Amino acid sequence: MLKKVFCLGSIVFLAFVLVACGDDEEEIANPTRGVWEDDTFTSEYLGLEFELPEYWVMLDDEEMEQFFGVVFDDAAPAMGIEISDDVLDALGDGQFHDMFAIHPFSGSNVQIIFERNPMAMLISEEDYIETMIEQLEEEGEVMGIEFRDFEVAPSTTTIGNYEWESISVVMEMGPGAEMNSHSFINIQGPNVRIIIITLGFGETLNDVLDAFN
Repeated sequence: MLKKVFCLGSIVFLAFVLVACGDDEEEIANPTRGVWEDDTFTSEYLGLEFELPEYWVMLDDEEMEQFFGVVFDDAAPAMGIEISDDVLDALGDGQFHDMFAIHPFSGSNVQIIFERNPMAMLISEEDYIETMIEQLEEEGEVMGIEFRDFEVAPSTTTIGNYEWESISVVMEMGPGAEMNSHSFINIQGPNVRIIIITLGFGETLNDVLDAFN
């Protein structure tokens, strides 16, 4: 996964920003956990459902922890999900996976990620995407993966209750080993919501988007 995208400012600066935004800021809902029931994932927080396509499987929390090291239930206390809003707004950043589903043969997968970063309220989705591009290029050199053909979508995509800005990129992991990745970004206050769709052989973006309703 991406490194933390933005450094936190000082507490004094953050407090100034929060006071300045104050009364004009819309009510911000804290992230809540989505749930699987049979082959359908439901997120009331995002207003979406994802139905597993044929042959796909979901990863439970233990499996996600093996893949990524942290999931919602581990991250929530550190992110202050059960703490008062005043304390919550002063907390540092954190990132966790809410959902991961994958086609075990093609490698196509869907991830839903939440990142809490108080500095996010100062930027747009377009700013966030620009930083993503810079960090992917840097991380690609370290990991031996070439990220190329970045393309920002000219319009938003509706998924669930929200409009998402998006960017696509080709990941070249070796000779003849390429995958297309599409990241959908939506920012609400300090909460960055990310849906990543990675496509393996034989599947298109529309195939996977059709699984959302």
